[in-house]
Amino acid sequence: MAKIYAGLLSGLGALPIIPPEAGQGVNAPIRIHRQVITLASQPTTDTQLIARVPNGHLVLGHRVVSSVSLGTSQIAIGTVATPAKYKAAAVFTAVDTPTDYLLASIAGGVPLTADEEQILTVSVAALPASGTLVIYTYTSKP
Repeated sequence: MAKIYAGLLSGLGALPIIPPEAGQGVNAPIRIHRQVITLASQPTTDTQLIARVPNGHLVLGHRVVSSVSLGTSQIAIGTVATPAKYKAAAVFTAVDTPTDYLLASIAGGVPLTADEEQILTVSVAALPASGTLVIYTYTSKP
């Protein structure tokens, strides 16, 4: 069976060996931007700032965990310009179950070229009256 060096590691199978670049998220340190939101019936007209990701960072994904079901509320993760850039609007009913989100279109992406404010957008119904919602944003920087 042939050994294949796929994608970002393809240079490891070449002679001379070409190591992967940290700027592509390979062998780069991971940074975590953590946001804790106390649920208090936040309306659909509000957006929550969840992270300010610096220029040059590569967004690796998001993890969402909630102490309560968000019921019929839909949440999306993105920016003001593209509210569903990282997670399309959907219900989140998992309780105390960390759930990871990463769009394939972002997974092969490039580092940000400017600082980016990431937001949580709520739609359909207000968030629950009580509970805690935690969102982790994972990035790397060469």
